[in-house]
Amino acid sequence: MAQSMILAEFEKLVRTPADVARLNEAILELAVRGRLVAQDPSDEPASALLARIRAEKTRLEEAGEIRKAKPLAKVKAEEMPFALPDGWVWCRFGNICIVERGITFPASAKETLPFDGGIVCLRTTNVQAEVDWSDLLYISEEYVKSDAKILRVDDILISMANSYALVGKVALVNSVPFPATFGGFIAAIRRYGDIHPRFLYLALTSPYIQAVFRESSSQTTNIANISLRTMYPMLFPLPPLAEQQRIVERVESLLAATAALKGSLATAQAEGETLTAAALHRLESAADPAQSAAAWALIRENFVALIDTPQSVAALKQTILQLAVQGKLVPQEATDEPASALLARIRAEKERLEEAGEIRKSKPLAKVNAEEMPFALPDGWVWARLGEIVTVRGGKRLPKGYTFASQPTDHIYIRVTDMKDGSIDDGALQYIDEEVYNAIERYTIEKSDLYITIAGTIGQIGEVPERFHGMNLTENAAKLSPHLVDRKFLKQFLNSPFIQMQFDAKVNKMAQPKLALIRIQTTYFPVPPLAEQQRIVARVEALFALCDGLAAGLEEGEGVRGRWVAAVLAGV
Repeated sequence: MAQSMILAEFEKLVRTPADVARLNEAILELAVRGRLVAQDPSDEPASALLARIRAEKTRLEEAGEIRKAKPLAKVKAEEMPFALPDGWVWCRFGNICIVERGITFPASAKETLPFDGGIVCLRTTNVQAEVDWSDLLYISEEYVKSDAKILRVDDILISMANSYALVGKVALVNSVPFPATFGGFIAAIRRYGDIHPRFLYLALTSPYIQAVFRESSSQTTNIANISLRTMYPMLFPLPPLAEQQRIVERVESLLAATAALKGSLATAQAEGETLTAAALHRLESAADPAQSAAAWALIRENFVALIDTPQSVAALKQTILQLAVQGKLVPQEATDEPASALLARIRAEKERLEEAGEIRKSKPLAKVNAEEMPFALPDGWVWARLGEIVTVRGGKRLPKGYTFASQPTDHIYIRVTDMKDGSIDDGALQYIDEEVYNAIERYTIEKSDLYITIAGTIGQIGEVPERFHGMNLTENAAKLSPHLVDRKFLKQFLNSPFIQMQFDAKVNKMAQPKLALIRIQTTYFPVPPLAEQQRIVARVEALFALCDGLAAGLEEGEGVRGRWVAAVLAGV
């Protein structure tokens, strides 16, 4: 595919913001390779420009305005990473620019408000697409030992020490609203001569140069550092000055077009999400079977348009669960034992367990009054409190002064961080020794229970795999022991928007938000007949399997399309 076609009709290539980002990178890469605009034989060649830059550098050194630098090695043909057009030339970055490192000062010298004798000091957080002049720090001017440390218009700030993903990030200084300097983790790049400042900035943001910055940086645990020792010898593709101007104009025109396209994509995505939400709400709020059938028909007829992203698939799953708790997912059977009879049997079972000392005797929970009922239930269903059908018990923290065992033992201590994807992950387990276990042996969880997270991440529900039966449970979670109700049905209902919104409303909004056990117990809970619970489980699992297949297909399709777009743009 010709590059002119791609650049002229790039709307056909992009469908997501990630595509726009890839397209922007391709534009910048074309720019530094000399393939974005046509060359003009009448342009002064870059070799002549480079000679003038060298002369200016020599003049500055002889005048003492900059320190005399050691000569850099000539560029050899075998070093050149790609071919350049006629009129362009490869050069060493240190032969066309000087890099002025920022100042250092003690942490105690920083102030967040202006003061007499103070000056703005920019940091890595101020190096965005442009200089961010908000969230400023101030230091005393006494730390600025040279005028070279004062920020200038057309400087290019670069993050010299940052995470691997952000090291090498640059910002062009278009204006300096008030005197400013810059800290030691950033530097100012300054041209020796006639290089278009905007072209230099765009070139430094290109994938080629950004990769050089990252790959040549030294790595510590969390920080990557760029040194002048690796920066100055970097190969830089230099075009004629007149072509630099044409490149800048073309890039800015294209980036304005991609920004507009990104905005239209965001608008279209928002409109699509609104339509999907409206269609799903119509399904949830259907007042009778006829309205429900009409809502389903609307979704089926427009399924490809409505359910076309991972987010819309997730929304569909939530709607399925909401229909389940409202009794709208499967038909009711008149022959089912009513939930009122099931609830009576549950009460009898809990009384038996209390009398046997297997569970602690609990205070009676208030019945759900008619005026409290959030919506009408089908015949055969009843409203209950969650604590009427499950026993809720908390976990236990390690006793004061104790720590986890240094080696695996027979006693796993299950933390919230181990609770993932509706199960328990065994990738980073912690263990306790026999002494700690003896102190907290009552606070375990069984394979017949469900867990619920009650601190940090709140309201996550999951099952307990066989190998975690009888293991200890963190104080930041609780276990729900069901009585005569289907455990999978219970898990599905607890994950529904109706129940999750109750949990969220019940959270204690302190500095460390927590969901109290009594508030879990008082949650409104719609109880269907046991036979219908099992039909609901089967229906939800079947529909979720279809949703998961659809999500996988969307993800794979987007992955294939994304790789295709990347390949096309890489080849332009």
